[in-house]
Amino acid sequence: MSYYERAAESSELKDSWALNNLGYCYFYGRDGEVNYKKAYSCFAHSAMCGNANAMYKLGDMYYYGNYVDEDFAASFYWYTLAKAQKVEADADYQGFLVASIAMRLGRAFLYGEGTSVDLITALFELRTAEALFYKQLLIGDEFSKGLLPKTQELIRIALAELDNMII
Repeated sequence: MSYYERAAESSELKDSWALNNLGYCYFYGRDGEVNYKKAYSCFAHSAMCGNANAMYKLGDMYYYGNYVDEDFAASFYWYTLAKAQKVEADADYQGFLVASIAMRLGRAFLYGEGTSVDLITALFELRTAEALFYKQLLIGDEFSKGLLPKTQELIRIALAELDNMII
C-alpha cells in the first residue's frame, strides 16, 4: 500500500493504476479499515486520467451509495464512460474488466437503473458478460466464478421479460 501511495502522490508519475489500486485498498479495507472517502478520491483521480477500472468502481460507489448518495443516473454515467474507454490492462484482466462493465450495464438496462428499460440492449450486454466470464474461468480467474451465476440469473430475467412481450 505504501508503494501505491508514493506512486499516487508523485506529481511526475501520475500513475492511474497506482491510484486505482490504492482506491481498491481503501474500498475493501486492505489496510485494515474501509475508507470510502479515500477510495472515492483515488478512483476519481484515476478516472480523470482515463482509467476505465476506476470509472466502473465510481459507478459502483454511486450504485450502492458508498460515500456518495445512491444515484443510478450517476452510476450509469460512469459505467457507460468506462465502456467507452480503451482498456489498458493485461489481457487476462482486460476480459474480467470488460465483462464486469457489461454485466453492470446489462443490469441497468434490464431494470431501468439510470436509463430507460431496454431489454434487447440488456440481453446483449449480459450475453457479452456471460461469454467473457466463461473465458475468464477457462484461464483460471477465480473472481469470475461468483459473477457468472449472477449474470446468468439476470439473463434468465431478461429472457422471461422478452418472452412475456411476444406471447
